[in-house]
Amino acid sequence: MDITKMKEVWKDFIDEYIGGRLAEYGENTWVKLTEDQEIDNIISYIEDKINISAAEGLRAPNKKECLQVLSELERTQRLHQKITLSKGNHNKAKVSRSRYSSWKLYERMVLKQKGWSSNSIRELRLSAESVLKELSLNMKETGGPKKGLVVGEIQSGKTAHMAGLMSMAADNGFNVFIVLSGMIDKLRQQTEQRLQNDLVRQQVGGDITWNLLGYSDIDRRVSSASLELGKRSHKCYLVVGLKNKARLQELKEWLDYDPNKKRMMKVLIIDDEADQASINTRDVDKKERTTINRLITDIVNDGKFGAMNYVAYTATPFANVLNEVGDDTLYPQDFIKVLTSSENYIGLDKIFGTPDPNYSDGLNIVRKISDDDRDLIVEKQNSDEIDWEVPSSFKEAINWFVLCLVALRSRNYTRPVSMMIHTDFRLHSHEIISKKVEEYLRTLRDGFPSNLKTLKKQYVEEVNVSLADFFSVMKGYEQEVEDYPSWDDVERELRELFELPYEEYSTRIIQNESNGHRSYGNGIHLCIDNSKSGKLKDDDEVLRLIYPEEGDIQKKAPGFIVIGGNTLSRGLTLEGLISTFFLRDTNQADTLLQMARWLGYRIGYELFPRIWLDSAAFNRYSFLQEMNNDLLEQWQVYSVNETTPLELAPKIKMSPSYINVKITSNNKMQNAVPSSFDFDGVNKQVVIFSTKNKDIESNLTETKAFLNNLGETTLERKNAMVWKNVPVNAIENYLSKYKEVREKKKVDTVPNILKWVIENDALLDRWNVVYAGVGSVKKARIGDEWSICGKTIDPVNRSVRKTNSKKKDIINIGTLRSRGDLLSDLDPGKLDDVLKKMSIKQKSDIDERSMIAIRKAVGEAEIPQLIIYRIDKNSKNLRNAMTREDLNTSNDLIGLSFMFPSVLEDGGTRSRSIEYTSIDLDD
Repeated sequence: MDITKMKEVWKDFIDEYIGGRLAEYGENTWVKLTEDQEIDNIISYIEDKINISAAEGLRAPNKKECLQVLSELERTQRLHQKITLSKGNHNKAKVSRSRYSSWKLYERMVLKQKGWSSNSIRELRLSAESVLKELSLNMKETGGPKKGLVVGEIQSGKTAHMAGLMSMAADNGFNVFIVLSGMIDKLRQQTEQRLQNDLVRQQVGGDITWNLLGYSDIDRRVSSASLELGKRSHKCYLVVGLKNKARLQELKEWLDYDPNKKRMMKVLIIDDEADQASINTRDVDKKERTTINRLITDIVNDGKFGAMNYVAYTATPFANVLNEVGDDTLYPQDFIKVLTSSENYIGLDKIFGTPDPNYSDGLNIVRKISDDDRDLIVEKQNSDEIDWEVPSSFKEAINWFVLCLVALRSRNYTRPVSMMIHTDFRLHSHEIISKKVEEYLRTLRDGFPSNLKTLKKQYVEEVNVSLADFFSVMKGYEQEVEDYPSWDDVERELRELFELPYEEYSTRIIQNESNGHRSYGNGIHLCIDNSKSGKLKDDDEVLRLIYPEEGDIQKKAPGFIVIGGNTLSRGLTLEGLISTFFLRDTNQADTLLQMARWLGYRIGYELFPRIWLDSAAFNRYSFLQEMNNDLLEQWQVYSVNETTPLELAPKIKMSPSYINVKITSNNKMQNAVPSSFDFDGVNKQVVIFSTKNKDIESNLTETKAFLNNLGETTLERKNAMVWKNVPVNAIENYLSKYKEVREKKKVDTVPNILKWVIENDALLDRWNVVYAGVGSVKKARIGDEWSICGKTIDPVNRSVRKTNSKKKDIINIGTLRSRGDLLSDLDPGKLDDVLKKMSIKQKSDIDERSMIAIRKAVGEAEIPQLIIYRIDKNSKNLRNAMTREDLNTSNDLIGLSFMFPSVLEDGGTRSRSIEYTSIDLDD
């Protein structure tokens, strides 16, 4: 057994050891665990476990290995605690360690059987347990229901988290579970089938007996009186329902049917896709409510249950925190938790890059739809014109799907492989695009000999996105990744596909009328999935996407091209999604995020996914990545300060006018009001610059003068010069002369920062200033243009984002600072001691929460920081990223980074903001 596998086994044993001793450890768990006696006890415990298991090749760790594993476990736990807004009133619920408990069976019979790694299971357990601890076990003790919000990324495993939380809650006496699963019955059935398999079928013979109740049971109501809910009962009841008026009314009447049973019910309501339908879109000022919102609210706020908990799950929480607040609403007043996705998750940051320039490039998988291509499709799909040829980018996206399908087949991959085409919400457009796809597939097949060269050229170009490129972005990926197959293998499968009879090559899903059995061929299944798609009238063909069930898996991977609109935008999982052609024109952040079905886990086909986007969609998704980072940074600051959602409203970054993205629809953010611009606890960096020579030269001149006037440095780090205790008037004087892009209509501009600093200068009287660069600080040569107090440092390299903007005198570098630079002003000795105590080995591991903790530990938490960067005018696109280009400005640029302490009082007169929107909590 290799050391990596042994570490995972050791972690499981240490988890068991810790679990039985948490009460005696108290808050100092990790400190006590590293004491010599405890290390010896842990090693002895592992030795005993190994002797019992008799596992071949397994040994106990030595003291050094044990400390290393403990450090990794602590880091995992810290990651899952980094964003929690909570009142802190935790219950006494525990995660059962009984072999036949609901949680242990879920872990063993579901997660491990699905191939989850020990680390992924551990992360799920920690995050689900943290939510479990927030719930009400008894309404008499909590004084009312508990309401919370769990935020997870698109297709990041929220259903697995729900099932994990439900199994833990069942072990702790909860007996009624209600999952509100969207508005589309197909998606409700998908959720019900999964929970039925994971909780009901897989846990027969366990400590908990799960019972799935359908709406036929609820409609009869008599089943409510027959529920076994006593303390000695081990039965749990699960309902998976739609969010519509009739179903919710039936559910409420069923719950109310027997008052005695109702008092015995310990209820957990999970609202899946909680920003859809549950939000009150009526006039909240007039105390009006939508029917669905009223029905859910009436159930949740009914004080006659034994225990009531409402946990909202969503990837787009904007409406949930921006609409209304109060005891009689669904506002998550008790807790907000943000799930940490595993290392295997491919999210926005992995595609569009991270905020740190050292780790900024995303996976090279986005391909461009030109403006001409976009305009052609938008025009033709909304007309009745038939005789037109699809543009080149559309052909490339289909080509890539076909190439991936046969490439995966050559590796004996048998799961479904999909392409999504999402160009419009109109049903008529779907029919037109479907016909064009069918036409092109026929052209591709009929002209195969001449098309082979084109297909080979595209395949050879795309496989340049290598394994090394993948791992350079997915640094902690836990699965083995297989390289692309050779072209010879691909061509062999390609010929076999094109030799199929045409009716099998391009086909529909076939469903037997009498028994409902569906059959799938070896060709490409063309599907339209929208609000009206279903069976065709004249035969047994099915238009809507339905994947094969486990027993229907083919010898060859079945291929699906799915064309659709809104039904593809929420909840539906597209299996094996390797090609996406996306042209939807919407400017609402939550809608855009839900449409990004290419986000998620891609185990088994990691290298293949590609996404075709036009420039507008690319810019919007890039901005959404920045907006999400901003939101999470805000919540991390609040989390460190132990605030609740009611005490400090989450601020969500509104879009700048040059991108024009709205957070959500207006009727879902009725209580959202522009907040006073307040940079308390905010990190801000200047990333947009004017290329006008006079602005560039002015900033260079003023910056050089400012730095030289500071005198001798206080500290010199490897790549930075540091001045401490710089008076605020010097900062104000410098910022007043800094030239920023005038067209940038945002609140977090340097002039507004300056105004805020002046208003709060009594609290910001002393600053740390850092001049950051590349390489070591060295003595300046005679005549050196950038001599700062006789010393110099080389400028940083920052490439530019490509853009189709008509504003040629404005550039955007996307991100300026490296996270490690934020520590440059700290004493090196103190910093090293703190990092060691916090088990932080790499600066890339430092998040906003850790940054605040580090600065507090070193004694610099209340000191504002200004970092100045000189950006090399000849900065290169060193990684050859397709989304970036060389800088090429007339002279070096000056970039600024601000970090403000989160300790200021909310006083003074401040301007209204359009940049940040927060819930109005004054009602």
